Amino acid sequence: MCKINALCFLCFLLIQCNPAPISQTSTFDSINSTLQKKEEKINTDDYYTFIKLNREKNPSLALKADTLEQQATRLSLLIDSLQQVMQTADSAGERDDIASRILIHTKTGNRLAEQVLQLYNTILSNGKIRNNTVPSSIMEQLNQSRHWQEELFNKTPTVAAITILKALNNECTNATNGALQEIYQQLTEHHTNTNK
Repeated sequence: MCKINALCFLCFLLIQCNPAPISQTSTFDSINSTLQKKEEKINTDDYYTFIKLNREKNPSLALKADTLEQQATRLSLLIDSLQQVMQTADSAGERDDIASRILIHTKTGNRLAEQVLQLYNTILSNGKIRNNTVPSSIMEQLNQSRHWQEELFNKTPTVAAITILKALNNECTNATNGALQEIYQQLTEHHTNTNK
């Protein structure tokens, strides 16, 4: 998670320093490649599959896992769609109006904000999960700022916006995975205690 935070900070610095568009594009393409590799390693399916197969042992925990999985999947699909739309609109990644038009003061931007905050609040509201799963820094920052879309996407080159969305997707997946892991541990503890 620290590496993703460092990548986001690097994105912010590059946007603020505003070097030549070609160097921005190549830098963000490199960061995107790194994030893509991280996405391949993150997998919530193992915990969720176990929880689904053992849902009768604790239906309440299984319902929490279902909610988390559904919210995370819906958010991931939205973010993937946004990335594709941006890439299609600006394949060079240099325009600084694409992300603004899509995400600032729009229904799409509002939907993204709602889904991120809904997942964040679900993770925080799940009892023991709240104490052991640290929400991602981007998600926490979004929860604290009412103007996060402007802060992240106003006059942001497309390639940087895509990088920010990938980092957000990774952090949401990590937070969800942590919450599902906690549910898995609670379920296995419950199973162990009932078998004694």
